[in-house]
Order: sequence, then C-alpha cells, then structure tokens
Amino acid sequence: MPTTFEELAKMLAKRDGFSVEEELAAINIAAEDMEIAFFNGDLDACEDILRSDLGLEPEYIEVFIN
Repeated sequence: MPTTFEELAKMLAKRDGFSVEEELAAINIAAEDMEIAFFNGDLDACEDILRSDLGLEPEYIEVFIN
C-alpha cells in the first residue's frame, strides 16, 4: 500500500493510464474535499470521495491521514 501522495499517484497513473502529475492533481483535490468533509464531521463523505473521485477502497484513507 502506498504511504505518500506521490506513491499513490504513481500507482493510479499505472492503473488509469494518466500521468503522475494528473493523478497528483486529482489526489490533491480529493484531499481538500476530504478535509472539508472531515471537519464537517462527515466521514462517510470521505469514503465516497475516495471511491468516486479516485476509484479507491476506504482503506486508502490511511494515505490521506499520514
């Protein structure tokens, strides 16, 4: 499992066929959205953002916490 945004971006780039830079931009946007949801107390929204925006399972939230 990746531990940094850069590692996650490389994994997603390989999976999705986009550049690492494009994936990193998507990750950063998702991280901002997740931060807002978290501070609003909506943890379900954080999981939804992972799934809908990045196509990731909830366990990948660890990358965003670290």
